[in-house]
Amino acid sequence: MQDRFVGDIGDFGKYGLLRALTGIHPEAEPRLSLGVVWYHNEQETGSPGDGQRTSYLCKPDEYEDCDPALFRLLYRIVDDDRRSLDTIEQSGVLNQDTVFSRRLARLPSAIIFLDPDKGLAFSPEQRSKEHVYVPDLASQIAPSQTVVIYQSFGRQPGDTHDKQMARWRDDLQRQLPLREAPRVLRFRPWHPRAFIVLPSAAHAATIDARLDTLLESPWRRHFTRIQPS
Repeated sequence: MQDRFVGDIGDFGKYGLLRALTGIHPEAEPRLSLGVVWYHNEQETGSPGDGQRTSYLCKPDEYEDCDPALFRLLYRIVDDDRRSLDTIEQSGVLNQDTVFSRRLARLPSAIIFLDPDKGLAFSPEQRSKEHVYVPDLASQIAPSQTVVIYQSFGRQPGDTHDKQMARWRDDLQRQLPLREAPRVLRFRPWHPRAFIVLPSAAHAATIDARLDTLLESPWRRHFTRIQPS
């Protein structure tokens, strides 16, 4: 995660999903505590245009009703040019008791969100700070802890988003001791990206209910889900 990404369209989808899963918006009980692992990358990598997709903030008719408080908060952060992880941590955009870390660690939270620049890597040859690796992910799996991972799509010809989402789901089921099948969502605006949700057995019913609510809300214009195998 890079500071320049704060407030862009990907951030809007990311925080919208986390606020839905934890019970912030729409308000729901039980509230689920959250831990965020940033995988903070202080050096800017990628293309010059990365993190610059903020024009959605000029389209309230299309985006604001998804989560009005979130939309207005990110608008202020971008408008005031306060785009940094420190700003997000202090903003209250997530639960007040959210635990933040800039390195992989076991956090005492019901939901753990892992936020590498590129997402999961299944091959050990790809070692970089931009990925989370399956063996590292295994250390986060616990009966009472749900894990959510940011995931970028590849761009190989013929390798559609649906194919990639199904492959991630199936590979994770083979490689990790999961009691529940991964839930995989695509966030569509501009350059699409995905989120992989690994529900714990303790939270599966709550997570599924909240994903159903998300996909029945105005967010349905922007999120789609691949069904479990």
